[in-house]
Amino acid sequence: MSLEILIDRIVKSTKHSQEDVEELILKKQQELTNLVSKEGAAYIVAKELGLDLVERKRVEVKVKDIAAGRAFTLHVRVIRVFPAKEYDGKTGKFKVGNVILGDESGSARMSLWNEQTEVLDKLEPGMAIEIFGGYAKENNRGELEVRVGKSGGIKKIEGVGLPEVGEVASTGPKKTCVADFSPGGSYRVKAMVAQLFENEKYYEVCPKCGSRTKEEDGKFNCKDHGEVKPTFSIVVSGVIDDGSGNTRGVFFREVAAKFLGMDMDQVLERRGKLFECVDVLGKEFIFEGRVRQNQMFNRNEFIVSKVEEIDTEKEVEKLIKGFAPE
Repeated sequence: MSLEILIDRIVKSTKHSQEDVEELILKKQQELTNLVSKEGAAYIVAKELGLDLVERKRVEVKVKDIAAGRAFTLHVRVIRVFPAKEYDGKTGKFKVGNVILGDESGSARMSLWNEQTEVLDKLEPGMAIEIFGGYAKENNRGELEVRVGKSGGIKKIEGVGLPEVGEVASTGPKKTCVADFSPGGSYRVKAMVAQLFENEKYYEVCPKCGSRTKEEDGKFNCKDHGEVKPTFSIVVSGVIDDGSGNTRGVFFREVAAKFLGMDMDQVLERRGKLFECVDVLGKEFIFEGRVRQNQMFNRNEFIVSKVEEIDTEKEVEKLIKGFAPE
């Protein structure tokens, strides 16, 4: 909802003039040390005036429970702040900044874009914050990251009940076996490629953020960056097995290319004959990634974010040392 619409609804539902409402919004921003956008401040002002202008239900969740496709509120501790960096896109320059945040259930990355990056100067490690109007989105590594919606914002809170920075649970990959996979967990596992689905799935992505674009009337649009000239990427899938069980592994973009033994330029050059020279069946790799549940097929999938080839010589050396007398 735009700021103009928010102000208009507040004016129509109260006795305040437009000037009064705009002043209240400005004061609320200053009160929150500008950690919130004008739209976010407008929602807070409306709530304080007894109005509920929220269009979607926002559920308070823990970091481990964030999921794509729904809005939520998070109470978290700031762990680390990375300064914004400017990049050149095909439609102009854009800024991206990142924050690592967490609670007792785990940690996650929050990605802030363009004008949102102004908040970074006001965030510092140890600060407790509320993220409202947040949503989760898969980045180009297949990992979920927190985003702040246009009607959302960030505000400082007291942090009662939140662990200190050093006590925040880590959601880094945990060494385990496939049989112990559960949705939402991040894992590192050594497994063999038991099956490779040889169906080429190329798709159009935003050149700025790597998100999948939507085609309308021959034009491609990104949810965050509007109309763009897309680049192509790929998704590859197969079955991995470590002896304890097996699961479907899904590989995106550069991770898919590395899994196939190529780079992205080679992947794009070989459209139509991508799998002709691929030989990964029966090979072992070390895979890192996150398990999610595919709602359409009601099954777990391992979204791989990192692939490492097994160094056979080193593995043999380890075995020899393990059997060597002391």
